[in-house]
Amino acid sequence: MKTALKTDRGKIRQHNEDDAGIFTEKNGLVLAVVCDGMGGHLAGDVASRMAVSALRDIWE
Repeated sequence: MKTALKTDRGKIRQHNEDDAGIFTEKNGLVLAVVCDGMGGHLAGDVASRMAVSALRDIWE
């Protein structure tokens, strides 16, 4: 399976607070996740990055 991901900062924000990942576990199952950074909230980019990282660690 080929996979790809892309996020967009939108029309209002100066930077992209979203994060995403595609992870494969040892049996070949794939998890695709997108975390919305909730622009305008403090550290939305940090929160979305932490969520993706935690999900990756659990999945792999």
